[in-house]
Amino acid sequence: MFVRVIADAVVSRLLLVIPILMVGTVVSVLLVRPSARRALSLTRECAMNIWPSRI
Repeated sequence: MFVRVIADAVVSRLLLVIPILMVGTVVSVLLVRPSARRALSLTRECAMNIWPSRI
């Protein structure tokens, strides 16, 4: 019984923390400067173009 109480407390805490982390991630991505976002997308495009040739 005591183990179930602890498990419920842990799960409820995770259900509170996970959405907060998700919202924080989305907000931080949206706050990145457009130039940095463009650089990240260019890096991703280059990686996608290079990767199949290595297979």
